[in-house]
Amino acid sequence: MGVYGSPATLMSGSYSGCIQIEMLVYDYRRVRWIRAAASGGLLSLLLAAPGAAAAPQTDAAALLGVWGVQRVVGPEIAGAVTVTRTGSQWRASAAGFTAGATVADAMPAFRFPGERGELRVDAAHATGYWLQPPGATHSAYATPLNLVAVGPNAWRGTIAPLPDRVEAYLVFARGADGAVRALVRDPIGNLGLRTAIARAELDGDRVKLFGKNAEYDGTLDPKGDTLSIALPSFHGTLDFTRRDAAHAPGLYPRTPMPSRVAASTPLFTGDGWPVAPLPAAGMNAAPLEALLNQILATPTDDVRAPYVQSLLVARHGKLVLDEYFYGFDADRPHDVRSAGKTLDDALVGIAAFRGARIDESTLVAPFYRRFAPFGNDDPRKARLTVGNLLTMSSGFACDDNDDDSPGQEDRIQSEQHDWYRATLGLPMAYDPGSRAVYCSQGMNLVGGVVADATHAWLPAFFHTAFAQPLGFGPYYVPMMPTGTMYLGGGEYVAPRDFLKFGQLFLDGGVWHGRRLLSKAWVQRSLQPHAALQSPGDYGYAWHILHVTVAGKTYVVDQAGGNGGQMLFVIPSLDAVAMVTAGNYGDYPTWRKFAEIIPQAVIAAAT
Repeated sequence: MGVYGSPATLMSGSYSGCIQIEMLVYDYRRVRWIRAAASGGLLSLLLAAPGAAAAPQTDAAALLGVWGVQRVVGPEIAGAVTVTRTGSQWRASAAGFTAGATVADAMPAFRFPGERGELRVDAAHATGYWLQPPGATHSAYATPLNLVAVGPNAWRGTIAPLPDRVEAYLVFARGADGAVRALVRDPIGNLGLRTAIARAELDGDRVKLFGKNAEYDGTLDPKGDTLSIALPSFHGTLDFTRRDAAHAPGLYPRTPMPSRVAASTPLFTGDGWPVAPLPAAGMNAAPLEALLNQILATPTDDVRAPYVQSLLVARHGKLVLDEYFYGFDADRPHDVRSAGKTLDDALVGIAAFRGARIDESTLVAPFYRRFAPFGNDDPRKARLTVGNLLTMSSGFACDDNDDDSPGQEDRIQSEQHDWYRATLGLPMAYDPGSRAVYCSQGMNLVGGVVADATHAWLPAFFHTAFAQPLGFGPYYVPMMPTGTMYLGGGEYVAPRDFLKFGQLFLDGGVWHGRRLLSKAWVQRSLQPHAALQSPGDYGYAWHILHVTVAGKTYVVDQAGGNGGQMLFVIPSLDAVAMVTAGNYGDYPTWRKFAEIIPQAVIAAAT
């Protein structure tokens, strides 16, 4: 999954002479040098992205301008699916392919030929689960689908997989020295941060881009309207065509670009959110509108330019702000990265509320007896608890910020088939509970405990006990090679739906009058339990922030993820807020998005 986390002090300073913020945000992708301090606030960052270094003189005038590529490359199976049963014989048909199953249990699994995907069917609950294989641009994911009876022992549904979406832009411009340089931007993976182009050269129809550590060869067609070039992170050659502002939605904040935006009342979509204008919730629109217009005015001519893709606020249980940028909208699920780790805490609380014998004191080892004896056998593993996992205090030799750590996330995922077994077999570096170190694979172990304690397949439990009661629309959960959900982060969820998660905890475990988990569990989750960087900065998978505005300190509970995925719960203001962004791997930029809380949300509510 490549989702990382590591402690680093975010910031402590003053803003406009009256705002102070002390907080921690974690989760970045293999960019350890970002420990260096960065100065300046979010608002100045939005308006003044740094320029690129001067490049040697070149002449590639025919390339000047914006080039883009946008396409969906898969997956192959999508659309209607039909499931039938004759006795113990099951059959599923979709997109011209057929798969069979002969089973006696309640959830047959249909594996389509050519490893094109798998369908699991829970006919008793009229639900299916589509497991799509890894694609060109993302890993394996699962998503639920409704099944409708169309006859005796026959059902139909619609498979809507996560699209394999390719979107990237090349922007060629002359530097101060007159040389042509190229900027690479993409709203999904922030490719440009890893593909810095110092200069471009054109010799006939041959294009050469010179990066810091690599060179990229391409071809410009005779008419000059197609540039074919292979870039890292994408499979094969990409065919870029010239784009104007109306045909580059991932490069410009809005399409078309307005001169100014005003905060409008969110649309009522029937997704469970009551809506209201900002004044009805006691909020001044001016600070939030100022932020929206600063996002709109953000230059897009640098790889470190902020990429805020959505901004949502709810107060007093009503959605009052719901704005999107860079081609995103309310219906498009967004990768929440490690903000999804905080869902682990909710699943434990929900399982306990539904009667499972699980809480923070539950020992982990008994739920994994099938792997005993564990590799690197150590008596301390027998003392490992769910609470240790939820506070990043497992004691395993697992540090996502250390490429040499045996439990580093990418290392486990690239080298091992069973991530549970591999994690449990890690050496112990500390006593459980004695020290917090950011470890995604340790958090992932929570999933196996929840699944066994509830006697459920984890994606099905997530759907029926959490996503369905909250009225989630289409969503996608990451899957492990062994066929169950990965709980280290990386869910794709619509921002309006993920904001419901914050409202659920703000309201003490209740959504629309229905209690999903106990108030006591919510309260314990949001209390300080560990120190990732400073005492008391971490609860049960929640970061605990302290924000001071005009002499008053506000406690803010946060779920945070790489690139700027941030969910905030502000109990004293009866408010929740959500930011999604595309600055993956660029911690100096996305860490500043947290300043939205004091500078815009708190300012608007006080």
